[in-house]
Amino acid sequence: MGHHNPRHVKIDLKDIKALGCDDVMLAAQENDFVYMTGTIDFFPKLAREQGLRPLAIFWGAVNYFGGGKSSQFLLKHPQAHQVNQDGSYNQAGCA
Repeated sequence: MGHHNPRHVKIDLKDIKALGCDDVMLAAQENDFVYMTGTIDFFPKLAREQGLRPLAIFWGAVNYFGGGKSSQFLLKHPQAHQVNQDGSYNQAGCA
């Protein structure tokens, strides 16, 4: 999971490179695109500065298997929720 303070990310990326890694993955959540956009902006640049290839995975999209505290997509599109057999909504979306 990405940290929202570039100073901490830079230190972590230096440590990751020192371990001999070539790639680094950011597990991005919906909240990273809606509220805390800094990580998406600075993470790739800082990774490249350390000689690492930045990769990203959209982790926990629509609360399907974890992720952020809420799904902005599901809040705006309630029809995308999983529906239980009794007709009630599940907190996760359909993948």
